[in-house]
Amino acid sequence: MMGIIGFSYYFVYDSTVSNKYSDVEIKNTELTVTVLSEPDYSYNTLRFEGKVDGYGKKAIITLYDTPHFSGYDKLKLKGNIYSIENNKERYYSKGIYYKVTSFDKDITIIPGNGFLKSIVNFKKKLLYTIDAVFSQNSAMFIKGVMVGDDRLRSQAFDDALMKLSLSHIVSVSGMHFSIITMFILFILRRLYIKRKITSLLTIPISFILAVFIGFTPSVVRVLITVTVLSLADLFDRDRVNDTYLLLLVAVIMIAFNVYYIHSVAFILSFTSLAGILIYTKKISSKINRIPRKIADVISVTISAGITTLPFVVYYFKGLPTLSVIANIITVPLITVIMIYSIVVSVVSMLWLPLGQFIAIPLDLITKLLVLIITTLSNFKYSYFTTLSIEKYYIALYFVALFIISSDIKKYRKIILSSVLFVFFTVNIFYPLDSMLSPYSMVYVACGKESGKAVIEYKDTTLFVNSSGINKNSLYDLLDKYNKKFDVYVAFGEMDIKYFIDNELYADKIYLPEIFYESEYFIDNISLNCSEIIPVREEKNISFGDLNLTLKPKDEYNIHMAQINLRNRKIVFPGGNIALPDADTKYILPYYSLDKYKDYDNVLNCFEEEIERIRI
Repeated sequence: MMGIIGFSYYFVYDSTVSNKYSDVEIKNTELTVTVLSEPDYSYNTLRFEGKVDGYGKKAIITLYDTPHFSGYDKLKLKGNIYSIENNKERYYSKGIYYKVTSFDKDITIIPGNGFLKSIVNFKKKLLYTIDAVFSQNSAMFIKGVMVGDDRLRSQAFDDALMKLSLSHIVSVSGMHFSIITMFILFILRRLYIKRKITSLLTIPISFILAVFIGFTPSVVRVLITVTVLSLADLFDRDRVNDTYLLLLVAVIMIAFNVYYIHSVAFILSFTSLAGILIYTKKISSKINRIPRKIADVISVTISAGITTLPFVVYYFKGLPTLSVIANIITVPLITVIMIYSIVVSVVSMLWLPLGQFIAIPLDLITKLLVLIITTLSNFKYSYFTTLSIEKYYIALYFVALFIISSDIKKYRKIILSSVLFVFFTVNIFYPLDSMLSPYSMVYVACGKESGKAVIEYKDTTLFVNSSGINKNSLYDLLDKYNKKFDVYVAFGEMDIKYFIDNELYADKIYLPEIFYESEYFIDNISLNCSEIIPVREEKNISFGDLNLTLKPKDEYNIHMAQINLRNRKIVFPGGNIALPDADTKYILPYYSLDKYKDYDNVLNCFEEEIERIRI
């Protein structure tokens, strides 16, 4: 019954929120925006979160200028406000419903004041202190550990963390919030403050700390948990059931913002904690011969991994094989590093030379830890890249876990769960539905999204975009690949904007020559792209047996992209084309469909759905 109510609430709320914010469109309007996140000044275009006066909800703000301001300042600007249609669930999970863009150079900044502004100023002072005390690599790591600041981290280091399943140690997570909260609680109790007064003080201190760190789903989870436990202590409730508490926190969070269920951080936070509650004691009892602290880290890592595995494969398309070893090395040090960093920061703010002196041991430890992480991630088999899986595979995985914990006969339990686990494992490396055409699929978006396709070949994914119309039918496909592609082909300006607006990532992006000379486009693309390649003349690119040919029409447009694989040909025309060749599959832009829709070898793109083609 509760499940039916929950799903009904979700769909009703989803529809209500989508309709409520889908028609908002005001152009050239005077707007007042309160800055809620620190802007990044690394590029000419600024993007940050803000709240628009009169609309009551957060927005993604984009400014095409570089005025200097910080959190909780107010900006008066002229701009356009309209609903966010691209990947809206992801934005809604953060409470963001609008997108505001301003091209106006005349922006008035009103300095903020008050309690929240003082927290922001203290946070900036802390970050400056860390930069002044530690070496660059150590400062990068410590700022991530303490406040989740990732602006100095390199893509290579982020990849190393991802390969070892260690991203949680340098991002704003519940673990960091818990460590700091427990440290503050430890100090309060050592001051001989009464237990109930300590519990009462923990609630506002935790809230201030959450404001300081940031209200990510995992931080909100711990904040609610600390609040509930503190209230239970105030009312002399000695014991709170961990499972019921976890469910209560999840219900409170979803009631506050139902779109949390679309957040990867929310999913991983709760599934990992559920795994820890269910499996940690069982695993610890099996490895009780090894030292206790090591056994605890192993059991917690494996327990969290059991319940998060299908989501890691689904969202990140990979298996971190050295995660247990990496966590054994790093996790015990994180508590020491965090507490030591707090002490160093406080001392440094009082007297910088003394802070720099006592920071020397921590600086060396942090450098060594960064080196260990980088070295482990470079091992050949530290990370297995998997293929994308369908959502129902996740359900099958948890059905297998349920069977294992059920009361059915042992041999039936083993047979049933083994079949499901084998099916799940085989499909993440070698999809059974791809056996007729192994490792190669083309996913084509239909309707007004036609002209867009993702080519999946072995472990390579190519996104060819020959149509810039921006509708919803492709977003599930983008999420399927976690918006990360090896190659992105942009036929023109709209396709480049599609890449930027949808926050895609690509190792390489091919684009018409003229846009390679545009500072605006290059600055924005380079945020999420390792290499930008201009197409000046016909270009042939090979990926094993798969060949991609790009033909430019002029310096502003790529005229055609052609895929060749095992004597099969797929063509993406960027404009008018001759009569289709019977041996070729044509994936047409929406404006070419009427003319060729009756041909068998032209994809009928009038239905708004994704079609999968074997090649």
